[in-house]
Amino acid sequence: MQRIVRREFKLDGGDLFASLEELNCAGWDVDSSSSSQRVYGVVAELPRELPIPEHSVGASHPATVLGARELLGDLVCVQCRALLYEWLEQAR
Repeated sequence: MQRIVRREFKLDGGDLFASLEELNCAGWDVDSSSSSQRVYGVVAELPRELPIPEHSVGASHPATVLGARELLGDLVCVQCRALLYEWLEQAR
């Protein structure tokens, strides 16, 4: 799973993650008229000392139920919203 997260976010090697938690190990089917894919959800925590360029951060929300609810108001992607709802369910 680390390999996929690294590729998707263009992250270099090293022991980059403080923690990495899978939300759905098998993935969920996403079928459309033009393709079939699988969506995997991962919660990746980066070390606090890792420098992240300010221009790379679109928004910041605390990793709490209230922060997730605020983030839901910003998300327009259905797949992103589904994964965030899954994270909220597992955080109960």
